[in-house]
Amino acid sequence: MYWDVGKGVDLVNIINFVNKDDRDLLYNDICIELKRERLIPIIGSGFTKDSIAKRGKVPTVDSLKTFLMGFINRLLDYNESDSAELHKLKLSDVAEIFWPAYQSKAGDIDKKEFQEYMEDHFSNVRDLEVAKSNFINIGWRYLYTLNYDDAIESVSPELITIVPYSKQNTLWLKNKRCLYKLHGDIKRYMETADPKYCILSKSQYMNALKDSQNEDMLRILQTDFLSNSILFVGCGLDDELDLLFTAGTQFAEKINIDKDHKIFYVYYDSTPEKEISKLKLSTLERYGITDIIRVPSNAMDDFYNFIYQSSDDVKKLRENDNLDQFANIRFQNIEISNEENIQFLFLKDKVSINPKTKTITLPGFFIRRNITQKIIDAIRSTEKSIYILGGSTLSGKTYVLLDIIKEFHSKNVYYFPSGITLSKQLLETMLDKKDAFYVFDEDTISNAQIKDILFNKILQIKNNNNQIIVAINKSNGTFSKYFIKSIPNLEKDVGLYLLDQHLKNEVPYSEINEFNKKISPLGLIKYNEKNSILDYLIRVDDITLKQENRAFFPPINFLSKNNLSELKAMIVLANHTSISASLANALEIDESLYKLSKIANIAIQKDYMYNIELTLDNHSGFKFISNSNYWVYRCLSRFASQATNYLSIAEAYCDIINDYRLYYTSSDNYTNPDYYQIIKPYYFLDSIQFVFFNDSPYKGSIVLPNMIYKELTPLLNENYQFLHQEAKCKLRVARRTENNEHKVESLDFAYRLINRAYQLASERRANNVEYTLAHMLVTKALILTNFILNTNGYDPSKKQKLLHLTIEAYHKIIVENSVLDYRTSSDEEIKDIELFIEYLMSSRFKKDIGDINDFSLAEEIIFNKTGKKVRLRR
Repeated sequence: MYWDVGKGVDLVNIINFVNKDDRDLLYNDICIELKRERLIPIIGSGFTKDSIAKRGKVPTVDSLKTFLMGFINRLLDYNESDSAELHKLKLSDVAEIFWPAYQSKAGDIDKKEFQEYMEDHFSNVRDLEVAKSNFINIGWRYLYTLNYDDAIESVSPELITIVPYSKQNTLWLKNKRCLYKLHGDIKRYMETADPKYCILSKSQYMNALKDSQNEDMLRILQTDFLSNSILFVGCGLDDELDLLFTAGTQFAEKINIDKDHKIFYVYYDSTPEKEISKLKLSTLERYGITDIIRVPSNAMDDFYNFIYQSSDDVKKLRENDNLDQFANIRFQNIEISNEENIQFLFLKDKVSINPKTKTITLPGFFIRRNITQKIIDAIRSTEKSIYILGGSTLSGKTYVLLDIIKEFHSKNVYYFPSGITLSKQLLETMLDKKDAFYVFDEDTISNAQIKDILFNKILQIKNNNNQIIVAINKSNGTFSKYFIKSIPNLEKDVGLYLLDQHLKNEVPYSEINEFNKKISPLGLIKYNEKNSILDYLIRVDDITLKQENRAFFPPINFLSKNNLSELKAMIVLANHTSISASLANALEIDESLYKLSKIANIAIQKDYMYNIELTLDNHSGFKFISNSNYWVYRCLSRFASQATNYLSIAEAYCDIINDYRLYYTSSDNYTNPDYYQIIKPYYFLDSIQFVFFNDSPYKGSIVLPNMIYKELTPLLNENYQFLHQEAKCKLRVARRTENNEHKVESLDFAYRLINRAYQLASERRANNVEYTLAHMLVTKALILTNFILNTNGYDPSKKQKLLHLTIEAYHKIIVENSVLDYRTSSDEEIKDIELFIEYLMSSRFKKDIGDINDFSLAEEIIFNKTGKKVRLRR
């Protein structure tokens, strides 16, 4: 609908947002502007009003005016009649009276009251609705706001804030995303108490326009009005003189000449049944509005989501260009004599993609590993479409992937390094391509996406002649092995390779010898057979490198029990490749991560999000990345070397899990399933031991995880996977204690936990519940094994019943073809199983047995485990 408003702009397009036809036309216009990257938002007070601030809410214009009137009445002794006249004025006119009265008559108490009001209602605005946060984080080139509050900076802290009366370094700002705060800034006002940073009155507007310090800002604003399209959101546009000045007479003429030039105005439609008044239309004409978008107040979130979705759709159209930076990567090597090679052992970004040349630099000690050749041979000789490379942190997965990329450089290869997170929508778009070879480093695609590929996308991948290789962590590698074996015909399409198994059992001497030969010019100690890579790095760090040779590495003795936020930040970094700014804020570790990215910037880095990462739930604009997992682990293990720090660590874990729970729980108490996935690393026993005791030959004290589980129990006592891990912890406690009473107590607790966990899991219908139950059955059998073999003084009849349960469990695990391959268990667990088999073959078993039918079950267990046919019956 078009409305003739008279002079200047001949026709204004009035769009009814809730009308589908109007909205479809608006969608096309918005997408055109976003695709051209020429749509610039100007955000007014309506955007943040009623948002939670430090000790109150951001006031409406009327609320702020009422507050100022109270001061005027008091300071100038206005009577009731004067006050009534004052009430008729606009905020800018009220402010014209307020500021002189405040500056000349306000005492310290009055000033304190006003400044506290401003701080309480305009600072620490950190509770914007998700829809508004997404709108801010669409990825605007820059934004303008008429607000003093810090809401926009809070949800998009990477923005460089530009305030009035501040000279700009235009050269430095050229490639920066900026937030231009046209009317001032609460932080600057609180720091200075200078009214020029809190522009309310008309005279303040005029002073700002005339001041030479604001020339740059006004020139840029005028350029935008004349050359870009504008989106006014939350603006009353009653008497913003600075905007009128920048529009000027040339503006209306420009719009008449350039029909593609759009000035959108979001009209908060409180009376949708009525037409917009001619007075309002005339007012808007002064600002050159071309399109008025009528949005009912209850549909504003829909509007913000509409803009976000339009932006997201535009990004998808540009995805081919965005993906190109990850395609056809080239490689170069540095000389082995170069000291820089040492940094490649510890820092991940040494093998990052150079965005200008699309080149990755490899160290001089780079070799082809035996397992890499196996994967390459499999890719060449088989029809498999998916290859899964499992391995623990610092097992060398990235170098294996890079070697594979080198070998298949003639293919259409896309490589996505760790630290990048691909959305579900983007992955689906990529799989629609043909003849592509996708290489995903760890954490670039989620467990849910991997399962979706295995369950639902195999045929699509084969039909499009695509291939995928994805690196995953050790626990997921075991999990994937279950899927491959349990899904019909999946083994012919999917190959699984486990690096830890290779390191432990299969690394040939020639491979180790070649590596040691290559590092010899650097004077580094030799890599020993069956070492983990982390073990080797610790030895290199502790024994070989002198301080002057490791000047690139930050100190590791900085954590303190008095700084919970910093400890939390390091624990989160130990469990996740990257942390978005929004998540860092939710976990209350953003300030600590900022600090770490400055004082330890070679190990912790702040990096912008790639366009391909900008999803609905993560539009932060940037993220924090751990560039050295090794450094993070060493810092935490050093902190854990003092048992007096255990409680602080446990409290930090509790705080992190609680923050995650709040972050993923909606106001109606619905918990997003992602919550349960993201917290898993924090309570897995082996993960805790690895993070804090990676430099200990016995992988550390069991006291710390035991303390962590105690703190987490109130939060996770209904989580069957947590209970399972706690049961494993109690079992490990029992193994390490010599006191029979304490051993029985720990095993009893572990047995109660595993039974409760098994019961809760049995009631679930998750895809992996069969695998989970099988794992629990192994833990249950191990608990019973330790009770039967390693405790004494217990009721014989009770022990006989438990022995029967133990034999039944082992029969299911070893004989009845469980989905779980128990041979992937830890050395400690395998030793327990072997001891139990020996026990079954001993005379002691024949004395302990209570159920004669257990003889035949035991014979089958022994045969399946050892190949020996043994007759046990008396």
